Amino acid sequence: MPAVATSPVGSVHTAKAAVGTAGAAPPAPLTGAQEHYLKKELISLQVGREIEGLGTADALREFGEPFLPAVSTKSESPATSSSTFPILRHVFVQHVRTFPFLDQTDETEFWQGRVQKFWESFMAKQISSTEDRSEETKRKRLAFRAQRMIEIMFSNAIKTTSGIEAGVDVVVDDDAIEARGQQRFVLENAADGHAVNGLDINVVGVREVYKKKRVKSGTHLEYIVRVSRPGHDDCYVAKRYSDFTALHQALLHEHADKGLPNVPMKNKRTTTIANSMSSASSGSSRRTIKSKLHVRARPALSQLSSPAPAGEALQLPGELQRLSLRAFLRSLLEIPAVAESPVLVAFLTEGGFGAAGLTGEEKDDMDVRHKLDTIRFNEQMRFFQIAKRRARELDEYMASFKKDIVQRDGLTRFFGELREKDSIRELAPKYQKFVEWARIELAAMIYRMFVGQDNASELLAQTKRIHRLLPYTLLKNVMRFSNPVSMMKGVLDIFLAQPLGQRSLLQRILSVSLSEDLRTQDKAIAAVRKNVGDDAVCDRLQAFVSASADVHDQIVWEADQDGTDLIVAIVKTEELGAPVPVETIGRIINAWVSWNVAVDDVDVAIDSEMRLFSNLKTLLKLMIRRRDKDLILSLSGERVTIELLKDVFTLFYQPLVRVYKSANVYNSVTDLAAFVDDLIKTVEECDEEGTTLDANVLVQRFVDLCERHQEAFYRFVHEVHVNDNGLFTNLMVWIEGILQFLREGPGRAIDMNALYAGAAGPALAAEVDAVVEWNRARKLWKERRTREKLAAGGAGSTLPKLGLSGGDFGLMDEDLEDSAEAGDDDDEFSLDPIEYERRMRTRKSNREGRNGEPPRPDLVEIPKLLAPFMEQLQAALAAGQAAAM
Repeated sequence: MPAVATSPVGSVHTAKAAVGTAGAAPPAPLTGAQEHYLKKELISLQVGREIEGLGTADALREFGEPFLPAVSTKSESPATSSSTFPILRHVFVQHVRTFPFLDQTDETEFWQGRVQKFWESFMAKQISSTEDRSEETKRKRLAFRAQRMIEIMFSNAIKTTSGIEAGVDVVVDDDAIEARGQQRFVLENAADGHAVNGLDINVVGVREVYKKKRVKSGTHLEYIVRVSRPGHDDCYVAKRYSDFTALHQALLHEHADKGLPNVPMKNKRTTTIANSMSSASSGSSRRTIKSKLHVRARPALSQLSSPAPAGEALQLPGELQRLSLRAFLRSLLEIPAVAESPVLVAFLTEGGFGAAGLTGEEKDDMDVRHKLDTIRFNEQMRFFQIAKRRARELDEYMASFKKDIVQRDGLTRFFGELREKDSIRELAPKYQKFVEWARIELAAMIYRMFVGQDNASELLAQTKRIHRLLPYTLLKNVMRFSNPVSMMKGVLDIFLAQPLGQRSLLQRILSVSLSEDLRTQDKAIAAVRKNVGDDAVCDRLQAFVSASADVHDQIVWEADQDGTDLIVAIVKTEELGAPVPVETIGRIINAWVSWNVAVDDVDVAIDSEMRLFSNLKTLLKLMIRRRDKDLILSLSGERVTIELLKDVFTLFYQPLVRVYKSANVYNSVTDLAAFVDDLIKTVEECDEEGTTLDANVLVQRFVDLCERHQEAFYRFVHEVHVNDNGLFTNLMVWIEGILQFLREGPGRAIDMNALYAGAAGPALAAEVDAVVEWNRARKLWKERRTREKLAAGGAGSTLPKLGLSGGDFGLMDEDLEDSAEAGDDDDEFSLDPIEYERRMRTRKSNREGRNGEPPRPDLVEIPKLLAPFMEQLQAALAAGQAAAM
């Protein structure tokens, strides 16, 4: 068990006995940790309230200028309007309105006539919320991330008068975590031992099957899939490529709402490798051994029972397809509901056989492919180890670079260097070393994407296809000779015009792009309706989804009053037309009771009633999603949306147009085409020689690839900065203004001790201590989790991150970890209704956070300090704004 460093939090405890009686001694001053976490908790409470307050159509009318106020006859002053949203308004005034692209707008026309009208139109659409869909919507996740970022910004920027503010320290067993993380990396990247949701799946071999037909006989490849489960013998199944596409289609019908990965493209390439795996000698000749595969169920490498001499070449049909299909199956297993799906279970078991059912030739084929997997994995490990070592050799130079960047005006001076120097060779040595460091990182990223991953061949094929289709010469000439402002104005008119009130081209494009998704959802809805088997109940759910807001709210209120599930209330209500038969209501209530039993007891067997209610929950969710998409599509055709799109596009496009026109950016189109050509050539050469290349040579090939094109990229960056008309300089000033606020705050500190002493008591002291201890436990939990992730992905992360830390920019590292953790529980989208409900109930009952986060303590006394705290904070922000004027 890792040891936990302790920090003094007992000062509040010592005050408990002394508080609450007349003439008692004042409470002891807060420690640094108590100050920090009390301040952070109060800021979090306020930001949460302000974010929640934005969830109404009239929210911007209370935001203050430049938005239109609620009462048009009274113009609110900024001080009055900021009382509702003091923190969000400060962010808006200081950091949003001053953004270089937005600071030239006609504020009344843009913010009132465009943004405010769009906001009110969007809020009036009554698009579903998290509560409606019984799942976290993407909007809520984005709001959660925005809330965390603002909390981090203000909790670090606002200083305290004592100057002793500090976070808690924890000590973790780095060696143990590193070992577990490295073991996890090995398991997730090696061919074997990669168990996901209880299943270890590997496509271990390929065999070619001869099929005799009446007219024309032929052969096809079958991919041998091995399925390993704890406590069971390995099971093997042989599947054609068409079986994988059929699996995907079947899963789409069953799990259309789970975001399934696509089936990899069909790849008929044969991989040629040097046969150095069966002999220690390194032969001199190189010849290709072609398999004669015209025997029923004969494996792809029939000669491997008597291996060819070392130095000769072996052909592996379907090797790249095998790897991409393995990646596809493993990505399916990452979705818990799919991993338990009867469709996937049937795919992995039907027609299965044990190891005894494998022929000797099939075992030889599997052995060669396993050895090749091992070589690939070891090659990846060596590649990243060498890349890491090369990157770390630059640490000394990176320290100098870091020192320059974090100082005041550091970014401006760095980009000033890019503006003044015509080539990389003319840069200062520390900047040249930064380029070298970035070159190594880019080389490692390209290697991992196009060589190291199982689906690398899929990505390469897509890149080649897009590269062939792109008309680079035409694009270059259009950019060179056309008037970009006039051209884009015409393009906007074409896309956004609504002749005779008909749908615009943009609406039609959106409709076409959404049509496949909508068809998929319609198929999923039809499949779930079929599983439910009661059209009357299904129509009732659809009526609820299509009902007005008043009817919707009434039914939700009835469900709350009766303490029942929303689906039960929908079936029982009289607000949706003709009543449902009593026996149907009874059946749904019984299904709800059974479903609750399944939620409460993980060991209970799922019966038909539980499955019925689970299907109803899924159906309601799919119907609400379908309605949301229709509302978004209708919103895209409204005039307010079209006008906002035009303005936003113009605001960002016109300054960039002036830059790329004066900087001759069109020349970079040719440079891009040349880079993609070179990348494809390098990757294909490494594919051919990868098993025989030394890791140092492999690293150098990708580093050389980046080096050959770095001057072209630098020329692009340099020309843009030389001809930017001050645009990027203003952007750097804007960024440095945010960094200055983080380092120095508004200029006035907050007296947390005075705030605390004014309300000190045993209950408040206990809550402050509880918040500190909760943050300590939470930090320890995050340290273990984060370091395991970093260790697990360490082989793929070559950079030393320049030695930069949050403290260099006025941020606490643990707060940055908060931001990284915010909204990262994406697997909840993939859970079935029963498992999702289990998690939600666990969180409510235990106050447990995401992914096992320690439960947050209940707070009663601390929220009472929010009003006096906000008085101090608003005064500090007002003083900072006055000083800046």
